[in-house]
Amino acid sequence: MELLRTPPPKGRADAARNRAAVLAAAARLFAEHGVDAVSTDQVATAAGVGKGTLFRRSGDRPGPTVLLLDARERELQDGILHGPPPFGPGASAQERAVAFVAAYVDHLLPHLALARMSETAAPGARYPGSARTGSGAAT
Repeated sequence: MELLRTPPPKGRADAARNRAAVLAAAARLFAEHGVDAVSTDQVATAAGVGKGTLFRRSGDRPGPTVLLLDARERELQDGILHGPPPFGPGASAQERAVAFVAAYVDHLLPHLALARMSETAAPGARYPGSARTGSGAAT
């Protein structure tokens, strides 16, 4: 539970801006084209960052999807810890459980493709159209 209470580490302001730009670009591109159809080049270009910046942040093919899921899950966690009842503190355990299930389903359904990508992509895999490929690269 301590991890849920600990905010993510603070970094440099430009790194935070780059992270926000990458998350926004990835979310928009994934929504417009689907997770499987978006390349790392497209995410980097739309975010206004270099591919090196993107890979330092995300590592491999599922990296941007994992970063985006993490950001969305932190919002969900914040609602659980600090939001208004019945989702947040101040309601009975039963009311909170029902509110959590509803919120989690609402969170998961629009992010199924992200979850699938983050769980099934091979380590080191790259997005389609990427100049860099690793073993197990998706085609």
